[in-house]
Amino acid sequence: MRNLSTHGLVPIPVYTMNRKHFTVVGKTITVDNDNIQAFEYPDGFTAQQEIDALAEKYTVSTRSASWKKNVHLYARGTMAVFYLGNNPRITVPLEESLGIAVAIPVVRTPALTQAGK
Repeated sequence: MRNLSTHGLVPIPVYTMNRKHFTVVGKTITVDNDNIQAFEYPDGFTAQQEIDALAEKYTVSTRSASWKKNVHLYARGTMAVFYLGNNPRITVPLEESLGIAVAIPVVRTPALTQAGK
């Protein structure tokens, strides 16, 4: 999170929380009028494993493709970060410190049609 400060942002820890799919307690941090959720793990393997599992969850989600574009999941070392937004003032420093976000592929499902049409 130090990298956010080097970009002129002021990360403000707001509260700790438990989030489904993460086995460790996370911190919600306000940055540039937006929130990120950061999770510190005892080992990098678990951090990457849980971010990958969350990416898989969003991949098979029925949510719209435009919503999925807002999901950013990062993992490097023992740190995992979840960000729901597209503010480049946040994504750029996160990518510089944690690497490119885990891809959330958009899976298109066939449109449902009404019977007889």
